[in-house]
Amino acid sequence: MKPTRQVACVEPMIAANNVTVRYAEALLVATPAAHLVEGKNYAS
Repeated sequence: MKPTRQVACVEPMIAANNVTVRYAEALLVATPAAHLVEGKNYAS
C-alpha cells in the first residue's frame, strides 16, 4: 500500500481497537489498485 492508504487503514483499526493481521489483510484486499504499490505481491 502507498503510505497515505496505510494511514487510512490504521486509523479505523485503532478506533475499533482491532489491530490484527486478519483485519489488516481485509483492508488490503479492499484497497483499490490505485492505492497499491506496483510490482509488489505479498499474497500467500
